Amino acid sequence: MKSLKFIFFILIAFLASCMEQKSQNKIKNNIVEVEVEEMKFPPQTVLQLKSYYLSSAVHTDSADFLIGYNYRLHSLDYMNLQSKEVTQTILSDEGPDAVISLTGLYANSLDSIWMSDESERVFLLDNAGQIKTTVNLKEYLQDTEQLLINTNHAMFTSHLYYNG
Repeated sequence: MKSLKFIFFILIAFLASCMEQKSQNKIKNNIVEVEVEEMKFPPQTVLQLKSYYLSSAVHTDSADFLIGYNYRLHSLDYMNLQSKEVTQTILSDEGPDAVISLTGLYANSLDSIWMSDESERVFLLDNAGQIKTTVNLKEYLQDTEQLLINTNHAMFTSHLYYNG
């Protein structure tokens, strides 16, 4: 008799736990709209590329800029999206301000541009192309970590472990 009551109790508890109250809160879908606008720049001597594999956008109080790395001229092209003017800063490939084999670009402002290269260093440049700060990322890695710089903003470390 006790075992029958116990089984009956377990059955009731099981059924009660399966009867979930549906919440009245419905999930709201956040709709994101993307607005695409094609811009044509007038012919210029500076703008020679159809696309920039390294680029970053900057918003200032007066204008929006797209900063792209021009690999043909080893320079940064500053495209003002309002006035459609393009200016250029030539990067040094020799000396103390040399930046070569670029792998990443992030513009915090027009005068504060972070760039990374294949030597696993990042550089803070001003709008004249002068290096203000250099950070060697290898110094911050442990023996089991490796720095992977794959795209413009994908910088991360990975821990590589395996069973032998």
